[in-house]
Amino acid sequence: MKEENSTNSERASLAQLVRRVRRRTGLGVLMCKEALERVPPEHRERYILWHETNHQQLFHDPIETDPEFASIMEVVDKEVAEQVEAMVREWETEGNTGIRLGPTRYSYWHFKRRLLKERCGIDWKSPAELTRILIE
Repeated sequence: MKEENSTNSERASLAQLVRRVRRRTGLGVLMCKEALERVPPEHRERYILWHETNHQQLFHDPIETDPEFASIMEVVDKEVAEQVEAMVREWETEGNTGIRLGPTRYSYWHFKRRLLKERCGIDWKSPAELTRILIE
């Protein structure tokens, strides 16, 4: 009986979290549920809170809000930002003007994924990848 009550409360809790994700993202209930099921149960609340407090509608890799990896993410984010800024300066130095076709957030995500994999063995997923996973 105790195990059944635990399962019911977990379902209720998951349902509440799904409603919060749905309010934040506007995605369908099943899509929100599938997204949450990819996040370890102990990190779900923090994952949603991050979306709510940062006004983000895109999904992000849960490792970004994991305190264990905070210092790694800070260092990598700084280095990636510097790489992208250098790319932008180079692109502009080459005389490129008009519509911007140079480095974008996708460049940022590419560098971030590569650095996290090479230095830390972390398989980080970009917001675009996570959103695509949910839509497929």
